[in-house]
Amino acid sequence: MTFGFHFGTSLNDPESLLEGTGKNIRHVKLRTVADLEQKSLRELVLAAARLKGKTPMKGMSGQRESV
Repeated sequence: MTFGFHFGTSLNDPESLLEGTGKNIRHVKLRTVADLEQKSLRELVLAAARLKGKTPMKGMSGQRESV
């Protein structure tokens, strides 16, 4: 199972839990129930909640350029 973060590229991730290569979205892979108890995952969730209403990092708007 994966736990996604829409503005994951804007989050500080000192434990390197976030995975993905997109311009904006990152995710954490949860392999066991114990993974949900990681302090660093809790910190990512709280940091993501604090981003509400803030502008994502430059270049991370999630919109594609028109061709």
